[in-house]
Amino acid sequence: MAKYIRRVLLILTAPPAAFMLYVAAVFAHAGLTDFQPADVIPATNEGPALSTLLQDSTITCLTWNIGYAGLGAETAFFYEQGRQLHSGDMDVITPLHLVQKNQSGIAAFLQDHPVDFCLLQEVDQRSKRSHYTNQFEAFSQVLPQMEAHFATNYDVKRIPVPNLEPFNVYGKVLSGLATYSAYHSSSSNRLQLPGEYPWKDRIFQLDRCLLVNRIPFGNGELVLINLHHSAYDQGGYIKAQQMAFLRELMRKEYSQGHHVIAGGDWNQCPPGFTPDQLAGGVTTDNEYLKINADFLPTEWSWTFDATTPSHRETQTRYIPDSTFVSVIDFYLTSPNVEVVDHQTVDADFRYADHQPVLASFKLK
Repeated sequence: MAKYIRRVLLILTAPPAAFMLYVAAVFAHAGLTDFQPADVIPATNEGPALSTLLQDSTITCLTWNIGYAGLGAETAFFYEQGRQLHSGDMDVITPLHLVQKNQSGIAAFLQDHPVDFCLLQEVDQRSKRSHYTNQFEAFSQVLPQMEAHFATNYDVKRIPVPNLEPFNVYGKVLSGLATYSAYHSSSSNRLQLPGEYPWKDRIFQLDRCLLVNRIPFGNGELVLINLHHSAYDQGGYIKAQQMAFLRELMRKEYSQGHHVIAGGDWNQCPPGFTPDQLAGGVTTDNEYLKINADFLPTEWSWTFDATTPSHRETQTRYIPDSTFVSVIDFYLTSPNVEVVDHQTVDADFRYADHQPVLASFKLK
């Protein structure tokens, strides 16, 4: 009888025990392989070594979070529906044919809209979610006359969600910021941003950074900052630290006589824009924070298109007039930079959950 009871107990306890062993192994592996970047890391140029110096005072820029070519209009992101434990009937990884369609569309847009400086976010190099395509290299090939710099902000060997599907997980991610320049950069550096999640989340989260390129111009430099601030930041505590770091950096560079432009995915709305302004007064959560108007003196310029959304939510596929949209992709420029023109290109979120934002500036 005792032997029978022991067998029954073994059968009942084996699955939970195995799962706990799996969880322990996941955390141990993540801790041992955790990406811990230095505060400053040089970003090498993977494009041509340009000798072209910036002489024209009017420049053009593009910023676009391409969503690793995995979040086109057809796609909903399972994690946005709270699917951390299981995926249900949703794809964890976007099918290859959609990733290829999105990446081809993004590449075609970059070719058809030539600019002096291209700031991209969520560019994968070797990630399961984009079927291990080196997107940084692919876009470098369609922009062959531009220097190409990359800063890693997401390097996790195995993201174990959904937690109850060990053989259907998000997996390996290597991704980051990519800046392409038609002019020679005297330096390009990855600057680590402050702010951390609790340990159990941090080892699976992004290590946010800035990619800062310095382009000689006149007696000083154009300091070009590519950024992607934190998401999933309840109350904006981490973003506040990142914004304070950015403000001090931009103030310092401007005080030294340089021209400063920061562009990217801020994961918050610019001053003067209400988060639900383009969504019929309906907002779904408090992630859409708004930057305070007094963040910097009024001589500094926020450049954004208030008439066209730059971002959509991904809880469902994109449904026009229904999906929540807002503006979280834009530029901030120092007082010696004049905004000439700007436009968010409305592409119906065909290739990404963000839309490209074009702008032209005059360096005074």
